[in-house]
Amino acid sequence: MTTNVLLLAFLIGVIAGLRALTAPAAVSWAGFGHGILNHTAFWFLGRLPAAIIFTVLALLELVNDPRPSTPSRLKPSGLIPRIVTGALSGACLAAVDAESIALGCVLGAMGALVGAFAGYHARAGLVKALKVPDLPIALLEDAIAIGGKAVAMNPLEFPQLYFYYAAANYNLKHLDLAEVNARRATELDNAHEIPRAELLLASVLIAKGDRSGGLQHFRKYLEIVPKAPDAEQVKRAIAQLEAPGDAK
Repeated sequence: MTTNVLLLAFLIGVIAGLRALTAPAAVSWAGFGHGILNHTAFWFLGRLPAAIIFTVLALLELVNDPRPSTPSRLKPSGLIPRIVTGALSGACLAAVDAESIALGCVLGAMGALVGAFAGYHARAGLVKALKVPDLPIALLEDAIAIGGKAVAMNPLEFPQLYFYYAAANYNLKHLDLAEVNARRATELDNAHEIPRAELLLASVLIAKGDRSGGLQHFRKYLEIVPKAPDAEQVKRAIAQLEAPGDAK
């Protein structure tokens, strides 16, 4: 199985972990709009009725999730559906590339577990740290799930999607996902249309303790846009990181 398919199967699982029905809805619409499922065992998911049903269910989930009466996603009633839809979505993406459906299923299920637990703890932590109601953080999580769906189902052509998804994950302290998507944004942005992807990647790396990598991407940002409005601020950050007394 190729690295791209491995990553997409895992990411679609993470999305299922955040919102159980957003992932199969994305796969279903991709199957209907682009015919990617036509020659797979999951062809029926690429039909319009399936896409509509999953979309309605996904919208109902988005509306219902912020309600206090909604059970925790970590309880069996919330976790099992996420694992199932993550596994199904991962298997579909593996089948599209004629790869191992079993491995796609496992990766999707693993991604769902990561998304469920990471999303739960990040959301609870932000509500407590920011002292805000749960609803704004829940809406931010919705945006991440929807943005992640767009990334997974629109590979390569849209570095902006990777950038926005990376930024959302950085704000929620999902640093590993933020790094993966920020790196992808910088790799795909050959025309340097979103130079702030370099700045974002630098911030992510520094937050993870990689000061050398952070410095590299701070410098790359200034190389691309030497007269950026925040150039002086970035230069000060570089100087602080380079100061001998600040080295770790």
